[in-house]
Amino acid sequence: MSRLWWSLPGPGDFIEEIASSIRGGQSVIIRLPECAPRQLLSAVKAALGNDFFWTQVDATEESRPIELLYDFAVMDPIASRGRNASTLVAESSFKNQIVWVEGVGISIRSDWLDFLSEYESACRATPECERTSICLVLEGESALLVSPNAVGIHGVIWDGYASSVDAQLYAAHLIHHRYQHSLQQRIAVAIIATLSRWDSLCCDFLSQQALDDIVEPERVLKQLARERAWNGADCSSDMAWAKGYTHSFDGKQTASAALLAVRDVSKLDSLIWNAEVGVMLPFVEERRRELLKRYSNVLQVPYPSKFGSLITNKLDLEIGDIADQFRTVGTVSDNERNSAERLRKIRNHLSHLEPVPRSLLSATIGISSETAVSVR
Repeated sequence: MSRLWWSLPGPGDFIEEIASSIRGGQSVIIRLPECAPRQLLSAVKAALGNDFFWTQVDATEESRPIELLYDFAVMDPIASRGRNASTLVAESSFKNQIVWVEGVGISIRSDWLDFLSEYESACRATPECERTSICLVLEGESALLVSPNAVGIHGVIWDGYASSVDAQLYAAHLIHHRYQHSLQQRIAVAIIATLSRWDSLCCDFLSQQALDDIVEPERVLKQLARERAWNGADCSSDMAWAKGYTHSFDGKQTASAALLAVRDVSKLDSLIWNAEVGVMLPFVEERRRELLKRYSNVLQVPYPSKFGSLITNKLDLEIGDIADQFRTVGTVSDNERNSAERLRKIRNHLSHLEPVPRSLLSATIGISSETAVSVR
C-alpha cells in the first residue's frame, strides 16, 4: 500500500520535490530513516512519467562509484582508462538518464558524496535537458550529517512532510469495509492514525490486527518494536531520527508509538485517549440526546446536579444524571439502563484523560474477534 501513501498530500509533496529537482537537471541526495515507507522509486517514476531512461545501481558491492556507474549506466564506453566524472559526462550514452543508487553503507558514503560533488562540477556546461540526474538514496545512519552545498545537487530529507490528515486518509483506506459497524470503523481509524502518524509501515501493521489489539495495542506494538530490534535505548536526536524512533509530525518532534510501548507506556495511553476522545465523546452526546427524546416523559426536573446546582431544563441533563434517574424508573429496560451506565463510565474515563478500558468499549460497540473481520 506504500504507493497509495506516496500519493497523499504530504508524502506527495516529498515526491514532487524530488521530481522537480530532476526536471531541473539536478542530482538529488535522498535521506531516509530506517523503516521508511516502501516503493519510493515507483512513486518518483510515476511522478516523472516516461520522459527519462532509468538505471538502478546497487552500491552494496562497495566498488568505486565511477566504476559502478560505467558498468550499469554506460553502453559502449569511450573511456577505457582514466575514468572520472568528466569522462562520464562526455559519454554519449550517459545523457538524459536518471541513475537511482541504493545500498550505500556508511563505509562508502563519503566516496559517493565526493564523487557527486565532482560530477556536479563536471556537468555544469551540459544543458539541463541532457544532464543525467544521479539520485543517491541514503538510509538510516548513512543519511546523517549530509548537507549538499552545490547548485546542481538538491538534498531532501523524509521528515515533517506527513500530517495527521495523511495518516487518517491512509488508515481509512486500509480498513475500508473491514468492520460491520461504523463506530468500530471510526474508532479503529482514529487509533491507527494517531498511533502510526508518519510511519506508514506501522499503519500497515496495525491495520492487520484485531480490533481488541488496536484499542489496547501495547502488546502488538512491542512485537513491532522487537521486529525492528528497538530496545528503547537513548540516543542522540539525529540518531533517533535515523533509526525511526522520532520524526517531525504536525509541526513538532514526536516519538514512534512502537518506541513508547517499550519506553513510556503512559505516553502511549495519552495517544490512545486522544484518538478515543474525538470519536467516543460525540457518540456519548448523540446517545444522550436520543435518550432525552425517548424518555422525555419519565426524566424529571428540577434535578440537583453533582456540582450542587439545580437543573431546570431537561436538555441540560448530563448522561450521568440520566443514568442516575434510570435506576429508579421502572419503565426503562435493563438493557437501556445498562447502556446509560456504560455511557457514563466512558464519559468519566475520557474526562479524566484516561483511555476507555477495552471491556467497556467491547460492551458498547462490540470488538470481539467475530466482528473484527472483513465483511466484503
